Amino acid sequence: MTSIQAEPSGKRASGEGRELAASLLAAFGALMARRGRFGANPSRHAEHRLLWILLEDAELGGNGLRVVDLCERLGVRPPTVTRAVDALELRGLVSRAGDLADRRSIRVRLSPAGLECARSARERALDQMEGLAERLGAEDAATLATLLLRSSEYFTEACGTCPRGKGTTSC
Repeated sequence: MTSIQAEPSGKRASGEGRELAASLLAAFGALMARRGRFGANPSRHAEHRLLWILLEDAELGGNGLRVVDLCERLGVRPPTVTRAVDALELRGLVSRAGDLADRRSIRVRLSPAGLECARSARERALDQMEGLAERLGAEDAATLATLLLRSSEYFTEACGTCPRGKGTTSC
C-alpha cells in the first residue's frame, strides 16, 4: 500500500495526486453502482436505512424515534422520512404512536414483523461482509474498515451533518 500525504487545505492536487483522486472517485462510483444490484430497490434506500436505525433503537430498549430525530440521523428532510415511514407502515413494518412526553410528537417504532425483517436483513448483510472479509483477508478487511470510517469522517467534516439545503453549501 502506498502512503499518501494529504494536500494542505485549499490547494488543488495535481499530477499523481489528481490521478489518485480520480481512481478513488471511480472506485467509490463502482461500489455505489453495486448498491442497486443486490436485489434492493434503490428508491427504497431511505426505508432500508430507517429500518436499521429503528432496529438499533429497539435493541437499546428505546420507545421509537420522532420524525425529527430520524431526519437528523438520516441526513434528509421531513418529507423523505414521512414517505419512507408511510411505505414501511403500509407493509406492516413500522407503527406510529403518540409521544407521552410531547403530545405534538409522533414516535415511529418497528412492528414485530419489522423487527424480524430488520434482523434478517442485518444477518444477510453480515454474511456478505463476512464473505468480503474472507476474500480480502483479516488484515486488509480491518484496513478497509478503518479507511472507510476515516473517509466517512472526512466527508462529514467537509459537508457537515445537516440535511442538504439546511445551512451547508459544500455538498
